[in-house]
Amino acid sequence: MTVYGTTKKRVYPFLPTTRGVQSLVTSSGSQITNTDSFVYGKQETYSWENPLWTARGKKHFPKALKDWDAGGEFYTVRNDYSGSHPFVMLRNNSSNLLDYRYNGPLFAMANAVRSDSYLWPTVPGDLRNELIAKGTTAIANVLPTNPVAGAAQILGELREGIPKVPLASLGKPGRVSKKFGDEYLNYQFGIAPAVKDFRDIAKAVKGSNKILKQLERDSGRRIRRRYDFPVETSVESSVVSESAYPSPGVYGNLYSKSGRLTKTRETTRRLWFSGAFTYHFETGDSLRDKMVRAEQSSAKLFGTRVTPELFWELTPWSWAVDWVTNLGDVIHNVSAFSRDGLVMPYGYMMATITIKDTYTLSGFQFNTGPPQTMFQSFTSTSKQRIRATPFGFGLDLGGFTNRQWAIIGALGLSRTGVR
Repeated sequence: MTVYGTTKKRVYPFLPTTRGVQSLVTSSGSQITNTDSFVYGKQETYSWENPLWTARGKKHFPKALKDWDAGGEFYTVRNDYSGSHPFVMLRNNSSNLLDYRYNGPLFAMANAVRSDSYLWPTVPGDLRNELIAKGTTAIANVLPTNPVAGAAQILGELREGIPKVPLASLGKPGRVSKKFGDEYLNYQFGIAPAVKDFRDIAKAVKGSNKILKQLERDSGRRIRRRYDFPVETSVESSVVSESAYPSPGVYGNLYSKSGRLTKTRETTRRLWFSGAFTYHFETGDSLRDKMVRAEQSSAKLFGTRVTPELFWELTPWSWAVDWVTNLGDVIHNVSAFSRDGLVMPYGYMMATITIKDTYTLSGFQFNTGPPQTMFQSFTSTSKQRIRATPFGFGLDLGGFTNRQWAIIGALGLSRTGVR
């Protein structure tokens, strides 16, 4: 992983070192054994400066813009621990000649765990490439200038014909399986998209007044947007041993039965985007201003602009490519950021990945009492945040045009008018 700026590392114990005391009392005296138990975790944090400032130097940006987005990027990994039996008192009174005792903690898996132990789950490393792709998709979904309907795309797709009448193919001769296959494809790629398109157009027409007022009101403002991807979770279980005892090992007379040791791994992936956008909607009174305003209004309501995205969507195989890549989102964002003065004052893509391994020892027995169950959990959590450029994720700041840098600089100069 590439590390920029200051790196901070910290190693700390989650539990103080705890001493378990074993003793064996006989007629000739007592024997005492001390057993240290400890669990050490580790936290590593990498952080680096805002790449926007380092690209041109902080002196090129108004102080207002620097204060507007002072965040940076970081990557951190942390270990956490929990257990069920921090202290027990065991004694075997079956013989007056041999008196076994143990006072201290018991663990389902291990009593001595250092920060480099294999018991700490290994979390993924640098997720930058994945976060760039996910961030691009998130931006494409929350852009404030996204059109309500796609009339231009609808008209372009009419060259391929209109959807067939539902169930019409069932009355024609041929294999039944092929007929149902044709009906399925007709619904998925014909009827369902057409219904959605007409609903979007109806929504744009019905809410046009409200939509355009919102478009004008938000012009020049900082519009915050957030996009959460579905949380991904998985659980896997396996048997470590069919005959296991707690740790640390103590005198055998203190146990009457071994137990079953199982391992359960819970993995949780959470990714989300948070950012802000601003754009310019023309409100002047000149003829040119009115023409620009009419074009912007039409583009917002019905998606009437001829853009690279439109040509991409009308490509016959674009849907197949978008199934396995986010190229469509990339083209969508490129088209959007090239119009209406649209820019992103700040944008961050974040990920939290947690892997928790729980060892459960069940069915074992002390020399007295019912069967027991104990657990020991080791959790590793990684968090990463990457920052977008004002025109999206994964872009080369060195390739920005003078116009783009001018827009970025103007953001700071006009901040007093942004609410």
